Amino acid sequence: IEGQAQKIQELEAILEKDQTFERKLLSLKGVVALKESALKTTKAKLAEVTKDLKDREDSSEVGRRQQDRRWMATQQRAEHAEEVSKQFAHLVDEVAAEREGRREALEELR
Repeated sequence: IEGQAQKIQELEAILEKDQTFERKLLSLKGVVALKESALKTTKAKLAEVTKDLKDREDSSEVGRRQQDRRWMATQQRAEHAEEVSKQFAHLVDEVAAEREGRREALEELR
């Protein structure tokens, strides 16, 4: 009976860890969704700035340089947001893999 009680405790601990990983996974998925939304917004802004740049080709050299700086800054933000989104997606995959491993361990213990 003691052995079974200990095994039940171990299974409960594994289940708790699995639930913790699931909560972390959901949290990371939420963060990824927010980052992807920010990326879409940034890309839309980049497209808007690019169009504005094309519309202002006749502007003075000073105005042109300012638009170039804005475009570059927006492009850098878009690239950064995309990289962050990829990093979070990778983290989500890692957490999912860990969760699956724990699930398999739980199944083996059962």
